[in-house]
Amino acid sequence: MAHRPPDITTVTFDADETLWAFGAAQRRAFECVLTEMRAVLPAALDIDLDGLMRMQAAFIAAGDATASWEDRRLDAFRRTSSRLDTDDDDLARRFTETYLRVRYDSIELFDDVGPALSALGRMYTLGLISNGNTRASRCGLPGVFDFELYAEDHGGACKPDRRMFDAAAGAAGCALHELAHVGDSLATDVRGALAVGAAAVWLNRDGRPNETDTIPTREIAGLDEAPAALHELALARSGSRP
Repeated sequence: MAHRPPDITTVTFDADETLWAFGAAQRRAFECVLTEMRAVLPAALDIDLDGLMRMQAAFIAAGDATASWEDRRLDAFRRTSSRLDTDDDDLARRFTETYLRVRYDSIELFDDVGPALSALGRMYTLGLISNGNTRASRCGLPGVFDFELYAEDHGGACKPDRRMFDAAAGAAGCALHELAHVGDSLATDVRGALAVGAAAVWLNRDGRPNETDTIPTREIAGLDEAPAALHELALARSGSRP
């Protein structure tokens, strides 16, 4: 392992919108499902893509948060199908399968992901902490992380729930103050990490203003800035200078 300054031993990453563009892939998946729906369900001709996505989001929110994401999505498509005047379970399963297949096929890593993870992996233990179910191994990152934690495997405990960060520290064999978490969400990634005493690096790709009272330990515009930001953070904690 290459030299790193003391204190920070482990770096964890959020997944969706941090490592890959989940929103675009999800929208493409719903587009394909809506095309299938319109071919077999006349009532689907009366809804547009945004309407379908809002319907699905509402059904997901109303469902069992402790179930797996695939089961939650199937339940949402069952409810959507019922709203569209059919209780055909085979159709709901078909829509779910199409959604999952296209979503995975459409996932694209951000350009800075590979180089950043390669550089950081030589210095730190790397982990993935995701509230979703998009597995790194199916997104071009097999074997990159020393450990991967998905909320659905932990009773639905989603960031900022401290249980996910406690599990990360346990998997890495480090104390929480030795962990730095990188993510795009102030509400879940940054707030969750800060609450447990970990460092929080806010990935702000779009230069959004921070209009909250949540102040990240560091802010970066891209993952290419992560190695330097983490190095400077650890040096600052140790009282050294770069």
